[in-house]
Amino acid sequence: YSWDNDYMIGWNREEYVFFGDYNATYSFEDEDIGTTDTSIGFVDVVSSYDVEIVGSLAGHKKVIQMTADGGSGNFYDSFDTQTLGSVEFWFYIDELGNNYWEFYLMSGGSPAVWVIFTTAQEIKFRDGAGWDVIDTYIDNKWFHLKIDFDCGTDTYDVYIDGVLKATGFDFQNVQTTLDRWHLGGWTVDSGDYISTDAIDYSWSPGYSNGRNRLTTNDDILGHYPASHSFPFDDVGTNPVDWVVDETGGTVNIISSIGEHRKVLELDDTGDVIHALNIWDDVSSGTIEFWARFTDVTKALYIHISDGAWGSSTTGVNFGMLTGNFAYYTVATGWVNIVAINNDIWYHVKIDFECGADSYKGLSADKFYITVDGVQYGAYNFRNTLNNLNRITLFTDTFNNFISYFDAIDYSWDPYYSTGRNLNPTT
Repeated sequence: YSWDNDYMIGWNREEYVFFGDYNATYSFEDEDIGTTDTSIGFVDVVSSYDVEIVGSLAGHKKVIQMTADGGSGNFYDSFDTQTLGSVEFWFYIDELGNNYWEFYLMSGGSPAVWVIFTTAQEIKFRDGAGWDVIDTYIDNKWFHLKIDFDCGTDTYDVYIDGVLKATGFDFQNVQTTLDRWHLGGWTVDSGDYISTDAIDYSWSPGYSNGRNRLTTNDDILGHYPASHSFPFDDVGTNPVDWVVDETGGTVNIISSIGEHRKVLELDDTGDVIHALNIWDDVSSGTIEFWARFTDVTKALYIHISDGAWGSSTTGVNFGMLTGNFAYYTVATGWVNIVAINNDIWYHVKIDFECGADSYKGLSADKFYITVDGVQYGAYNFRNTLNNLNRITLFTDTFNNFISYFDAIDYSWDPYYSTGRNLNPTT
């Protein structure tokens, strides 16, 4: 029935009912169709135009639609002050008969980032005191917009549909912080409308780059859900949110291998290479991932550590070498855990405890290793630590072998559940 709160045109023809709901800070799936103005949770202030939750629009469920009245109007969301971050959302414009729609990131009423969508179907961004046309849009089609901003440099970058279109644009006005998402129109013809969906903020729990682009079978099927499964990283680039060293090879995202899509590849061609990811301190937890190697007689090390860049101390000292998964302590040296083979994906889970909370029954400075469902240990940390805050994947001076990693998941991720990365989305 069209009056059902979850109704979407043709929805009963779809096999997967979750398609059309977009993962974001605000995706409106809990809003009732027909909710208007400031009754919508995202909307703090409305001026002149009509703002309403509509049931569906071109494959998106539950979206905000703002309809013009011939004059000017807007609505906005106020968020906690931020000095840098990313804002991502979808927009859709029907026929624009007069003047322009506009979007701002602001501090109070003072704009820093300003974009206008013109009747000539231009997307124009403010670069300091001037305007630059960075792309065009098509009527009645959804587009994805991402803005990375930095109040420390008063600059921002722009991505449209995942493609970098502008970098280092200057704010219109110098700002120390930003606190407002603002969408409006300037004397737009009565009845014309703009829609938006899946507004995502990088400071929201569970945010990851491009998560609100998870919209179609092609986007999500075949990916293993995790904190880092790389679905929107570009093939041939370094992984987003990771620090890499490519002194002795390359550290890039590849399209697929062994039925895993978008995989992190460490290709050692002569010397040390590494990939490093950092999180806020945790004293206990679980890390799960998939790993695969072209030559298990070589060496790939995995350190889970604490400390600042360049001076961290290792707690969990684990790795692949001489045909085995193994761990290391100063007292024992390397100790083999289980034999492994070339060109096979292995699922690895590491449970660790730094203190006295007995996580998973562990005592202080101990960890378990679980490989393909079989648990080994407990083993000792290499060093006594109160917290862990980083994982480093790195090679030694061996060469001519490749390591692959996928679906790296952390138990402190808000969406984590044990083993959620075991199977691809189907």
